[in-house]
Amino acid sequence: MSYQAPHPVTVRGTLSPVTIDELVSDPSRAKGLVLESVPELLTQLESRVVPEPWVREQARLGSLPSFKLGHYVRLRLEEVERYLAERANQAA
Repeated sequence: MSYQAPHPVTVRGTLSPVTIDELVSDPSRAKGLVLESVPELLTQLESRVVPEPWVREQARLGSLPSFKLGHYVRLRLEEVERYLAERANQAA
């Protein structure tokens, strides 16, 4: 019995590039994804990653909304996203 991948990946093709936002909003767009677009998608994803030490420092300083649960610091995703959006607006 041979293994068949659930969604074939196109090595070369003329499909339009898909952004990380489009994949998040509609994962079915990954079907037929052009292999050459993967490095760009990874770059897009990497640019969205917030370093954990920065998050911890901002929470410790009280800049980033957080709460304690036992001795663990917890954050709500929507509050972090709101905070980052406000920072981006202030920088613009």
